[in-house]
Amino acid sequence: MTWLLRTLDSWGCFATTHRLGRMLRRGWFLFAALGAIWGTPYMFIRIAVEHLTPAVVVTGRMSIAVLLLLPAAAKHHLPTVWRHHRKAIIAFAAAEMVFPFGALAIAERRISSSLAGLLIAGVPLVTALLLRRSGHADQWDRR
Repeated sequence: MTWLLRTLDSWGCFATTHRLGRMLRRGWFLFAALGAIWGTPYMFIRIAVEHLTPAVVVTGRMSIAVLLLLPAAAKHHLPTVWRHHRKAIIAFAAAEMVFPFGALAIAERRISSSLAGLLIAGVPLVTALLLRRSGHADQWDRR
């Protein structure tokens, strides 16, 4: 949370009277925009799973991502990276995108979109707690 406050502060979103003082209109606007951008996909997923199967929703999301990112990948000569690290890239995509998107689409049929958004927002906190509990080498500090 502190990193978010520092970032907003560096963008000039807080009053200059003290370091993390009251938020200015620009800060509230950016905060509202972030909420709208973050929440909109859950609304569309909710609508999509009413008419399509979760597998079709996941395939559609991944296809759109591929179409949007493929030109950038080709421009930066990433086919060479693909050739050398294909298995790792596929494993990462399955673990970080395909499985969670599928789980989200299935969950959207049983729980509200707002609850799904809150659960996903809690993932970094749970991950941090699990890392702390496992004795991971990272040190906790105020950053």
